Amino acid sequence: MTAQWIREWGWIFIGAWMVAYVADYALTIAGARLYQGGVEKHLVGERGYELNPMFQKDVAELRRVSPRFVLWLLLSTAALAVLWVWIARPSDGSPGLYEFFAGWMLLEEVIICARGLANIYTFRFLRRSDGVVGRTEYAYWLSLRQAAAALVLMGTFPFALWAIVDASWFASGGATSCALSASRMFVRSRRARAEAMES
Repeated sequence: MTAQWIREWGWIFIGAWMVAYVADYALTIAGARLYQGGVEKHLVGERGYELNPMFQKDVAELRRVSPRFVLWLLLSTAALAVLWVWIARPSDGSPGLYEFFAGWMLLEEVIICARGLANIYTFRFLRRSDGVVGRTEYAYWLSLRQAAAALVLMGTFPFALWAIVDASWFASGGATSCALSASRMFVRSRRARAEAMES
């Protein structure tokens, strides 16, 4: 039943991916605007608000439209569409593989968007110094470590449990994506910490 649904309605994953990815960038810009608009007097990140080096400059400049973002959105959406046509729809295809990649791309974005909303909620208080006293500075490596931990706790573990209980390819993809992203962040964190200790 699930395989047939994926074959027939896989375009829903494509649309959901586009919405989630655009929401991710929009929430990042909204958070960065609050960060630059008063949050920095209480909370400072060593390299600014955005942790992804590919988008740090665009986010720091509060660019509503980022060429890098648009390019990645188009490429990733095209890749998901090709997977749907070539893998999921043919009668002899592998809809489970498509479902895995759809979960890989979509579920991590859900976690990232949730963290973006949480940041915005908190930043509205920080900007007004409402309930907050003092100033905290985060090293880049610690910010990366926190982001990695959030992906594991909010994404990898719950999605892995979902995958086990429901035998879901979709959840397996999300758990794998969150785990690999967290691993990459942890490696970058170790390098950044080593560089900080050497300087």
